[in-house]
Parts: sequence; structure tokens; C-alpha cells
Amino acid sequence: ILKLKLAGEDWPKEITVSNIANDDNAASHCSNGRVSPHSFWRRVDLSRASAECWPWLGSTNKDGYGIAKFGRVRTTAHRVAKMLHDDVQTLPTGIVVRHVCNNPPCCNPAHLLLGTQKDNAVDRNLANRQASGERNGRAKLSADLVSVIRTLSAQGMKVREIANLLGCSYGIVWSTYADALGVI
Repeated sequence: ILKLKLAGEDWPKEITVSNIANDDNAASHCSNGRVSPHSFWRRVDLSRASAECWPWLGSTNKDGYGIAKFGRVRTTAHRVAKMLHDDVQTLPTGIVVRHVCNNPPCCNPAHLLLGTQKDNAVDRNLANRQASGERNGRAKLSADLVSVIRTLSAQGMKVREIANLLGCSYGIVWSTYADALGVI
């Protein structure tokens, strides 16, 4: 049984997951103004194994992250899960809660790590979750067109000639050409 450290004066420092899910006598709000662990964890699917993701069952934002209240502040559910587990009221400035499982609604403390936004960006890139190339909503060229531009530039064709041939702007072709050369 996975044990979680929880905050609140009416709660022991450690409590089993089954106790969180089944404690019908727990108050929904702590008298000291802190978030009630019971009111939070009852919105998490704790029926899964301790190694699996525990999805948030409440409302989510557009990116799929759970939305929860911590005291009087609305924040992401995985952040609240980590704060409850670590028995802290705040996280240091610049610290984010990262998912090792890459599953936005997951609230399993075993899947959550503290880090910086830079750490989070590295995680995102390693998991190939960064929208790049055609997956980027701001992309102007297809992967095939980028390949054609690079091939033509490698054959010595000038940027303006490539732009005219393909019906693209000079700036778009130049960016692709310069990127291929490692200029930008």
C-alpha cells in the first residue's frame, strides 16, 4: 500500500490511499484554512495500482491538466497533489511540478517531480511533445517543401530563385536556407 504524507491538523502525517478514498467522516474543509486532503483526493481515481497514473476526476483546463483549489487559490491538480504529499503550503518561486509519466491529469505523487521550467522544457523535448515542423500551428512550410528548398540550395540555387520557383516569400526561403547552413 502506498502511503502519502498529508497536510491538515486533523490528519496523521501518513495515511494509506484506501483510507483517503473511504473516510466518510473526513471534513471537506480544514478548520485552519488549508485544503482538506480528503476533499482533494476524492477527486482523484485512486482505484489504480500505485505504479499507474491516478487521473484527476474534476474539471480540466484546455491542455488536460486538472484544476483544483489550494486554499483560496486555483491551480493545477498535480501541483496540489505534490504539495499535499510533501506537506508544504507553497513551492519556491520558479519551481514547477513535472510529470514523469507525461500524462497531464495524473496526480500520483510517485509520478511528480519538482524542477524548473527549463527542466520541464527538456522533459517535453525528450518526450517529443514539442510541436515542431508541420505540427507547429505557426508552420509556413510542409516538411516536403523544406526538403526541396534544402536540396535546391545545396545544388547552388540562389534564395530568390528558389522563392520565385516555389511561390514562397524570400524571407521564408531564407530562413530555411540559413537554418540548413547553420547561420541561424
